[in-house]
Amino acid sequence: RLVDWRSLAVSGNHQHTVSATTERIDMREHVIDFGRQHVITKDTVLVDVDALVYFQISDPELAVFKIQNLPDAVELLTQTTLRQIIARMTLDDTFSNRDAINHQLKEATALDAERWGVTIKHVEILNIFPPRAIQGAMEQQIKEERERRSTVLLADGHREAAITKSQGTRAKIVLTAEGTKTAAIQKAKGNADAKLQLANAEAESIKAIRRAIRQQGGRVRATDYLVTLQYLGALEKLCSGSSASKVVLVPARTLDEVADVARVATANAARVAGGGTGATSTTT
Repeated sequence: RLVDWRSLAVSGNHQHTVSATTERIDMREHVIDFGRQHVITKDTVLVDVDALVYFQISDPELAVFKIQNLPDAVELLTQTTLRQIIARMTLDDTFSNRDAINHQLKEATALDAERWGVTIKHVEILNIFPPRAIQGAMEQQIKEERERRSTVLLADGHREAAITKSQGTRAKIVLTAEGTKTAAIQKAKGNADAKLQLANAEAESIKAIRRAIRQQGGRVRATDYLVTLQYLGALEKLCSGSSASKVVLVPARTLDEVADVARVATANAARVAGGGTGATSTTT
């Protein structure tokens, strides 16, 4: 029986279909590219779908006697099944679920193809072409989505930078306060130790002076001796002033008498101011 056969010839980047009438059946695997097909999605969008179907004749007798034109039958079966599958999906699902479409298309065509002695090896969706207006809207949506992600990432970066900066500032303040506190504690401890050592040194000095006075048989107290030394030191500071100043040393009794004279003079001045007639004499 003569068989009308069609095959896809590939030469470089060009493809063309070759038709032939033969008495032989090619048992090798074949591929059919049935070009773009107009398909309507579930959300009523008209798209063009380009697909390939790979099949192999497993039973030549069925391929010859059960079907009149096997290549056309496989092609039409694939086209109608593809329309049914796409019609149950939205446009977005057709772009994101190509593997699912390929699997469903192969499973749906394999059962019918077995009646013709044909095994469907593989079905592949090459391209899906939406209308120009929808494609422009999708590109605009993708652009806006990328801009939104860029804005979100930039805002997240600024937020993380602000958080990191505030954490650094907080750590700096805490460390500065800890350092100031530690320095103050150490300074206070140093001053306390210095005063303690100075007090211990003065105590040891008083003890040494007391022992020396006792060894010499004196009756002077050690505290009187130290007060005398401080008095002499104060006099030395008074005398070591500038050359323009003069220091005169007088007995303490003289200072007391001068104070008495000043009080009497003040009392006489008060009487005169009050209108009194009496006179007061003072003998020193």
